[in-house]
Amino acid sequence: MANVIFKYSVTIELVIGYVLLAVCATTTWSLLVFSASYLLEVSVLYSIFALILVKFIPDKLWLYGMGWANRITIVRAILSITVFATVFHWESVSIMGYWWTISVAIAALSMDALDGWVARYTRTESSFGARLDMEVDAFLLLSLSLLVFLSGKVAFWIVFLGLIRYCFVICGLIWPFLEKDLPMSWRRKVVCVIQGIALVFCLAPATSDSLAVAIGGSSLGLLMISFWIDIRWLYSTGFPR
Repeated sequence: MANVIFKYSVTIELVIGYVLLAVCATTTWSLLVFSASYLLEVSVLYSIFALILVKFIPDKLWLYGMGWANRITIVRAILSITVFATVFHWESVSIMGYWWTISVAIAALSMDALDGWVARYTRTESSFGARLDMEVDAFLLLSLSLLVFLSGKVAFWIVFLGLIRYCFVICGLIWPFLEKDLPMSWRRKVVCVIQGIALVFCLAPATSDSLAVAIGGSSLGLLMISFWIDIRWLYSTGFPR
């Protein structure tokens, strides 16, 4: 019974999230002068996110509820969704629009450290919360990498910076050892932050094409090295000699 009540409470919280989504999306829509389809797109994306969250959230979380850390991560997801939906309207994005999008992305990136700190402070850390945080990070990086490509500053290879996480997940379906849990790593967290900062710099109108290529290329190389380290660890522990 408690689990059912918790599922309902989570659903109610996600419905409340539509209010924040409406504020963020409407502000972006009006400032960037997008078509009305933008509002529909963010609504669909958030609905998909909410359905996935309700489906996979573990029942054991009913002991302390959704928790403020996960709520913060959901806010980050809402901000990331408003950024991602901009991809469908990139031809209409002005210089002011790019700066606004960058501001929203910076807000989402800045809150990345907050949800982890809140989870530790309230002692509500969980593997689910860590996974949710990681997936929101990956989604935001994909959104920013697509916008950098669409800005014309960098070729399509920059999108791989946002796709590499999803390629890793797909490879896990082929090679099961990649699906093992990785130990906490500050190296992984720092690299993720660097990717977000790098993409924001690349997207900024003041950044030249050549500088964007240099920053993007260096960041992609760093990310690939980080993934290679994790893959080697997973392989060595998955196949003991």
